[in-house]
Amino acid sequence: MLLQLYDPTCEWDMSNVAGWPEKRLYQGHEGLAEYFDAWLDPWEEFENVITEAIDLLGDRIFILGYVRGRGRLSEAPVESPPFAQIIEFREGRFLRVDNHSEVEAALKAAGLEQRQGRSDAP
Repeated sequence: MLLQLYDPTCEWDMSNVAGWPEKRLYQGHEGLAEYFDAWLDPWEEFENVITEAIDLLGDRIFILGYVRGRGRLSEAPVESPPFAQIIEFREGRFLRVDNHSEVEAALKAAGLEQRQGRSDAP
């Protein structure tokens, strides 16, 4: 099950996602289940596409990607703008996931400012 990949004290932070209408911070397995239930409910098909992963050395990784899928009610295809995540691990499990709708802000938060504006930057 998906929750086994997450530390029991995990945090899923949506405070840096513009327009997120729900709670900003989901904590523990119960909070994570609440988030995934709310997020996945409107989708008939859903895919999280990772376009780049950068090891931040230690127990953190920077992810750049986008979401694509098809709505459950509308059946309309949807593709999101790029998003970023800064993921922290503990003992091989996800400990904290900071989600960002603004890639530039995520790069700065991850200490990757030097990648901004470069053609190979996420």
